[in-house]
Amino acid sequence: MAAGADNLVGLGVPRTAVVPLGVDTDLFHPARRDPAWKQEIGALPNNRWRCMWGRLSSEKGLNLVVEALPALHAVTRVRLVLIGEGHLRRRLERAARRRPEMLTVLPFEPDRALLARAYASADLFVAPCPFETFGLAALEAMASGLPVVGVGAAGIGRLLEHADWGRTYRVGDAAIVRAPCASS
Repeated sequence: MAAGADNLVGLGVPRTAVVPLGVDTDLFHPARRDPAWKQEIGALPNNRWRCMWGRLSSEKGLNLVVEALPALHAVTRVRLVLIGEGHLRRRLERAARRRPEMLTVLPFEPDRALLARAYASADLFVAPCPFETFGLAALEAMASGLPVVGVGAAGIGRLLEHADWGRTYRVGDAAIVRAPCASS
């Protein structure tokens, strides 16, 4: 049993389970790319799609990404697609209604095959959480063939440190979030 599960059992947590962490590379694969996905969520032919999946919450670093979005969109016509749930959802939905050409907010997707299709059909994945210890969503995006832009901290920073298909930015620096993708 893993150390974390041992600790929980020692604290009296009755039902613990160790769940292996990793990516199903048969499911998360570039072959899942489907141009119809972009059309289904309202893509225009000249849009580039920057995506982020996960909990829509402050600690995930979304505020910085949303702050950088107008300037990035003005240069690249990029559209950010957020898939997930969390306490920022209502605020993000209001922002998406004000600027639908820049932002789309979709609900949590429980169907892993549909999620894999979305990953593979996007153009880029954003991993903005400065506290991410593992970055499973970013790994699934990479397995799906997406380049990744992520914060240069914690697990994501180490993961992208030497990756030629990824870029990092400094924690809290919205200008850097825009720069790596301005020419893509």
